[in-house]
Amino acid sequence: MKAHSRDYNAGSTGAVAQGTDKRQHLRFPTRLRALYYMSDEPEGLEKCDIINVGHGGFGIQFNDPQAVKDSSAINLGIVVKWQFMPISLQGTVRWLAADRGHAAVGGIELANPLDNMTLLKLL
Repeated sequence: MKAHSRDYNAGSTGAVAQGTDKRQHLRFPTRLRALYYMSDEPEGLEKCDIINVGHGGFGIQFNDPQAVKDSSAINLGIVVKWQFMPISLQGTVRWLAADRGHAAVGGIELANPLDNMTLLKLL
C-alpha cells in the first residue's frame, strides 16, 4: 500500500476523513508512547510513537525502521498515563515510509477494531 503525506500530517491537522485513501474509520491525532515487537521476532522490545488513532488502526512512528517489515504482524503495548497497565493490541503493518532518514512512519491495521471506551483512552 502506498503512503500518503496526509497520513503523517494527520497528527497535527485533526481527524482525517476517508478520501482517496482506503480507511474505513476516521483518525484522531494523538501522541502516545508504545513498545512493540514483531510477531516473528518475540525477543526484544522496541519503542515507537502513536501519532493518530481510529477504530480500525493507527499511524505510528518507528524509531528503528530496520526492525519493522511491511505486512508483518505486530504486537503493541501502548502506555496511557492514567492506566495502570499498557493497552495491548495486535495488528498488521500495512505501509511504511521513510521519515527524515532516521525514523519511519507507517500505518497499522488492527486485528480487532477498538471499542469506543478503548479509543477514548487513547485520545
